[in-house]
Amino acid sequence: MKRCLLVGINKYPLGSQLNGCVNDALLMYKITKDIFKFDEFKVLTDSECTKKKIIKELQWLVRGTNPGDQLLFHFSGHGSQVPVNDRTAAFEPDGLDEIICNIDLDWDRPIRDDDLGNMFETLPLGVKTTVILDSCHSGHGLKNPMPNGYKNRYMYPPPSKMLRHGHIELNDDLSYLTSRDATNPACKTRPFLVTKLNPGDAVLISGCKDNQYSADGEFADRYHGALTFYLAQTLKEHDWNIEYADLVTILNDKMDLNGFDQDPQLEGSEIAISGKFLGGVS
Repeated sequence: MKRCLLVGINKYPLGSQLNGCVNDALLMYKITKDIFKFDEFKVLTDSECTKKKIIKELQWLVRGTNPGDQLLFHFSGHGSQVPVNDRTAAFEPDGLDEIICNIDLDWDRPIRDDDLGNMFETLPLGVKTTVILDSCHSGHGLKNPMPNGYKNRYMYPPPSKMLRHGHIELNDDLSYLTSRDATNPACKTRPFLVTKLNPGDAVLISGCKDNQYSADGEFADRYHGALTFYLAQTLKEHDWNIEYADLVTILNDKMDLNGFDQDPQLEGSEIAISGKFLGGVS
């Protein structure tokens, strides 16, 4: 069985709208259906992408799986960070949880990386899981340059949610400063979700490092996220058969060549990332 959940959100509240996320979901639908022969789909866009609906369909994604099954969760939209809560504080040394931003986002009750991880951690050994996050999940100033005409996929938390936390301060330019910034100005990439997945069979591809943002803009006369567009382009260039590690290496090269200051990240076990993307095609 090959099953996927594709989520794309453009119509965020006024001032936070994006352009390419729904196209990302539709492009991934075409690729998974026509090329990789997935047989079960759920596609959520815009107003459908409530927290309740996303959680419900994630539960559908993992339900009744067996060794050898192939799962894909692709999210295209805003990402952000929020202070940890009592349940997650022990796992986040920087005091922040990464989140994906649903259309009805409640900053006090977001979909945290822990919530996503909990969906996948009970999967049977041998279920192949791929998670692609074409979104931002950095939590401070975000001053990286972008090519003109592109938006970033980061949603800024309300100051009231950030400043009340002991690890969050303000820098001189009024940007957020976390304990992570103080010890390492360049910021280290920290695992998002993968540590909570079955380490033998799970692969995460994220649009950028945790101190960067992901681009949303026009590519080949159509709006997309940079990660999703170049991922599709690279797959096609390699006849849809390429190992995860080689794919992400090429994605980073394409980002540099085209002027995007974002570095797609690959996380997973050595065995998992040496396999072909979604198992390849015959």
